[in-house]
Order: sequence, then C-alpha cells, then structure tokens
Amino acid sequence: TDNDLFFGYYDLDPIHNNRLLAHEIKGDSVLLLSIDLETGDFQEVEKTTVWNFQQGARLGWIKNSKNQIYYNSVNSSSLETIRLDLENGERQAFDTPLQVANTGFNTILSVNISQINRHNPEYGYKNVTQAFFQQSESGTQECGIFQYDINTSKTHCLVPFEKILSHESCEGATASNSEINHVTFSTDESRIAFIHRWYLRGGKRLSRLLIYDIESKMITTALANGMVSHYCWQDADNIFVYGCDKNGQDCFMTYHMVSNSTTMHKALSGRGDGHPSLSPDNKWIVLDSYPGITRHLSLYLYNLVTGEVKMVGSFYSPPAFVNAQRCDLHPRWSANGQIVIDTTHSGKREICLIDVSSVI
Repeated sequence: TDNDLFFGYYDLDPIHNNRLLAHEIKGDSVLLLSIDLETGDFQEVEKTTVWNFQQGARLGWIKNSKNQIYYNSVNSSSLETIRLDLENGERQAFDTPLQVANTGFNTILSVNISQINRHNPEYGYKNVTQAFFQQSESGTQECGIFQYDINTSKTHCLVPFEKILSHESCEGATASNSEINHVTFSTDESRIAFIHRWYLRGGKRLSRLLIYDIESKMITTALANGMVSHYCWQDADNIFVYGCDKNGQDCFMTYHMVSNSTTMHKALSGRGDGHPSLSPDNKWIVLDSYPGITRHLSLYLYNLVTGEVKMVGSFYSPPAFVNAQRCDLHPRWSANGQIVIDTTHSGKREICLIDVSSVI
C-alpha cells in the first residue's frame, strides 16, 4: 500500500496458513489487514483507534483455528478484545483489553492500561483519554493482572498488586507508581512471566522480571537487579532475558527456574539490548539492536547450543523515526521458519520476510 505498514511487538507470530497480519496506518487509526503471501491480495479487516507503534493493537492469530484473529478495540463504554473469523465475518467482543491470550483462546490476560498510559505512554493508547480509563477502570488500581474467562465472560484479579508489592524487595514501589507490562505464557502455559516496573521521583525507573505459577499462585523472581527490558521463554522452565546481572552489568542471560540460577551468554557481550525470539527448533534466538551513530539496526542469530553468532543484515533507520515514532525491527520467528521484521530502511514503515534456512 502507499501507507505505512507494520506488525507490532516481537512476541506474536504474524503468519498463519500462509497469511500475514499487518497494521496499515490511517491517521489516528490503523486498518488491520490480512495479506495472502502467495497472491499478495489484501483483506481489509477493521479499523481501530486502540493501538501504538510498539505493540500495535495486539493483533494476532488464534492458532488452533483456521481463520480467526483477535485484536483490541473500543466501544462507547470500555476497551474490548475482538475475535473475528476472516472467512465468515463472525465477530465477538469481550469486555477486556488483551495483553495476551492462551493458545486455545479461552483465557485473556489483561493489565491496567491507565497505568501504562500514565507512566509509559509509548505502550499505551494515545487516542483513548485518561478520563475514559478512570470511568471504565474504576477501582482496578489494586489489581496487577486480570484474567478474563471466554467461556463464562467473567473477569477476576489473577495477580493483585498487593501480592506483587509484598513479594521480596521493591523499595519505593506502590500500586500508583507501578505498571505491569509484557505478560507472556510459558510454553506449557502453566506459568506467566511479566515485567513489574515502577517510577520514582526524579525520573528514576526500576524493573524486575517475575514469574507467576497459575496453579500454586506463587511468585518467583527471575531477575531483580534494577533493570529488565526484553525476554522470551526458551522452554517451560527457562527464560532468555536482557537485564542487569548481580554484578551490575547489563547483558543477555538465561534464568533457570529449577535451579534458581542464571547463565550469561558471553558471545553476546557488547551488543546491547535487543528483542529475542526463539526458532521453531528451539536452537536459535533471533535478535536485533537499536540504531547506533550511523542509524543502522542489526539483525543477527545466536545459537543457544554452540554460542555461534551469525549476522543476517543491517537496516537503516531514517532520523524521522525516533523516540515514540521509532520503528524497532522486533524480529519474530514464525512457525514456518521465516523471520518477520518491521523496518523503515526504504523511508516508510514496511514488513520484511527473511528466509534464513541457508545460513542455519
């Protein structure tokens, strides 16, 4: 299209049944698209104002169905998750905004969006006013993560802020100065991981990566040395994460739940932060970098078994794409083996599909 296209965050797979999901920017809205990768034909789905450049509208596929997708939208009184069948047009609305859903799409997890809008607006919804949130989320400050049951249409507080704040040391954190972000299910969906971030006077920001066991209702600390940014699950018991280690060094590491220990990935030392995604065979992590002085973003592969690092490419980011308008590569390793990135190297936002089978 003539307009900018992007997919969104790196934790969702945009490809299913050889179709690619995308956001097309239309002023303050995005038009959601489904693109046939064989023919290039576009299917226009729906417009929504509930989106941001980092995570889009949380658009994704329901993988145990053939043609169903989900995304965030808004009605006259509240934020909602939409489930839409692209084949027959059947549409259902659920009275909660989606942060993540389980594979069977019978459980939606949500966070307090008003807290994100206040403290970290790049991940919030700028076209939905604070007054709206105060009306629609009255009394929700006490809850960190909500669980919505698709079958019963009931919402309950899965992880209260009181439980989060009372878990080990998080000095200075309160329900009002905290946000919960980047909630994900473990590969076996028995646990969830999430980032607890809080903001102190003077602009200081602290964060930690926590794990919540759904059955036992216990919280475990994966990393809590002041800074955590991006992570992905390697398997049900191990998390690949970028953050501050116990020596005060920012680096990539794996947290092992069973032994409550971490392993540093020394081959990635000096490369800085990035967005990790695991390959379908569980052997490789794809990573990106933030732009350096030449405004280039690197894309590379890291072998979890051998420690080998392979460069895939370098993508120029024009100076117009900075701060909240930036376009991170956000590489996602699709189930079909392709890597999907968002990029602005052509001067506009575009989506690129990369086949790395010849180098791994």
